[in-house]
Amino acid sequence: MTDTPGVPEQHQPGQRPSRANERTIMVTCATCPGARGFTSLRVTRIGGDIVLDPHFAGACVLVFNETAATALFDLLGEWVG
Repeated sequence: MTDTPGVPEQHQPGQRPSRANERTIMVTCATCPGARGFTSLRVTRIGGDIVLDPHFAGACVLVFNETAATALFDLLGEWVG
């Protein structure tokens, strides 16, 4: 049984990757009240997937396969330069 419906077991909040495959980026949540830059975004690599977990809560976890991660990388490179 998973904690978050629809999210594969290996991407559940209790499944911790090694620290080498995890980073935290401070971002701003547009829906939560609070100061800019005070939302922790956990970015992990689990197997071939990139997992984004805003607020470290596991409530809304985004899982990018290699194709989706590459598309996001290309788009950010285009926008940011």
